[in-house]
Amino acid sequence: MHQKSDFILDLDDRFRIKNVDEKGNGKRISAESLKGRNFREIFRTPSDSKEINIESILKKGYSGLFLSDEIRGNGIFINLVPKEEGVTGYGFFLTTSGNRLTAVEVKDILAVHNEIEFFLWKVNNPQDPNAPVSFSDQVERITGYTAAELNEMQGRLYSIVHRADVTNVLRVLNEAKNNHAQQKVSLEYRLVAKDDEIIWVHEKLNIRRDAKGNPESISGIVTDTTKLKLRQFDLEQSETNLKKLNDSKDRFINILSHDLRGPYTSILGFAEILLNEPDIAEHEKNEYLTYIYEASVSQLQFINYLLDWSRLRTGKLKPETQRLPVHALVHNCVSALTGNAIRKNIEIIIDVPLDLYIHADERLTTQVIVNLLNNAIKFSYENSKIEISAGLFNTRQVEFIVKDHGMGISADQKTRLFTLDKFVSKEGTKGEKGSGFGLTLVKEIVEKHGGEIWFYSEEESGSEFHFTLPVPANTILIVDSEPDEENELRRVLTTEFKEYELMSVDNGYEAVDMLEVSAPALIIAGRNMPLMSCEQFINSV
Repeated sequence: MHQKSDFILDLDDRFRIKNVDEKGNGKRISAESLKGRNFREIFRTPSDSKEINIESILKKGYSGLFLSDEIRGNGIFINLVPKEEGVTGYGFFLTTSGNRLTAVEVKDILAVHNEIEFFLWKVNNPQDPNAPVSFSDQVERITGYTAAELNEMQGRLYSIVHRADVTNVLRVLNEAKNNHAQQKVSLEYRLVAKDDEIIWVHEKLNIRRDAKGNPESISGIVTDTTKLKLRQFDLEQSETNLKKLNDSKDRFINILSHDLRGPYTSILGFAEILLNEPDIAEHEKNEYLTYIYEASVSQLQFINYLLDWSRLRTGKLKPETQRLPVHALVHNCVSALTGNAIRKNIEIIIDVPLDLYIHADERLTTQVIVNLLNNAIKFSYENSKIEISAGLFNTRQVEFIVKDHGMGISADQKTRLFTLDKFVSKEGTKGEKGSGFGLTLVKEIVEKHGGEIWFYSEEESGSEFHFTLPVPANTILIVDSEPDEENELRRVLTTEFKEYELMSVDNGYEAVDMLEVSAPALIIAGRNMPLMSCEQFINSV
């Protein structure tokens, strides 16, 4: 929202004037003569020793008095506000028709421009701790306190300085008052408003002294910089996060290049032996070929995991969620790994209720369960058992548990299990290989579904992995029923299925659109729906 002002300057980040917009009929500024020139070439502070710091203004802004030989009058007040690219200057003329403003006129201007983000104050005889302080009306809009309320406080304005800042503010202020040569003070601190809101402010003080150097009066301009400060914090946090992300990316690429390159060195070595030594013994040849095959399978799995993980992270692969029966899902995953379990004589015990459902992507959820089960088999000893169970974790989530009684995980590996700093890969109890990236993908899949994953493990005592996935919405969808029929259905369903929410749509197309968002537990559709037949609807879903 633009501030009201007599004129507006649009400056670039090098402080060159791009545009001038003067309000009112009595033009004092020659816009064409100012365009393209540097702000500091035209405007100066009353004290020539005070250099305009562009870098500081681009970060924090600045409000104060300026003089110019090219603009009629006896001074200008300009509020410089940073923006994404450059600065906007809101200017206020301090004189009209070449004459000085009276105190009444200044007060009238401030009243008209009551939305400005600063207030003024002044105290005469600052050596007297009981001396009253005069405030402009804007102080109430910014702090919530009236001038009278602030004057009733022992420390006046400084009574509402944030407790973490008050010591430093008073120290700087006292040092300035006691330094007979100092006239200017710049402070940044926080105020606690009447509604307990924290307000960041930037204050400029001017100390007027007598012949002996003692303060005669102190005046200040206090600018509300909260929005700017919050933006600065956001930018700093964003910069920190980007640096961490970049460091993480560099570490990940270094680890990834090592893990991708390592196995191929051995594969090429064995392949070279097979090519250059035709008289090699048959059993050695088979041994080398077996290694090449197993290493290639492991690397292909690693690359597939990496691609899926990358697509999930970038949003190119999105979970296509649907209502899934957990019992059937788990049994299918166990069946896919039965051969691996039989080779080590491992018993897999399943404990999953028949009426348990989740709302998830079938392919991705299968990846999670198969990966955890495969790890359990790999790190289990022969003639042992693995337990996989599932049940309601709370009203919104189902908890899965995969438990083995195998090698367990060392304390060092626990801290690195789900991170990208180093892939944790070790051989199974019978020398089985792994990519070391599977659990990273598992964590990404679970979190994309809004779930969590955690584990418990002790060396030589086995491991227990837990993860959660959302349950389907407890809704029943009624499609195209006649009003009387729908009312009867609602009466019966409300009685028999109290925990379910009833929803209705007019036709099959609306039902298909709704199914893209969530999957109801039950759909009741009429035979003769408008726009889409019942058979077409069934084929669509």
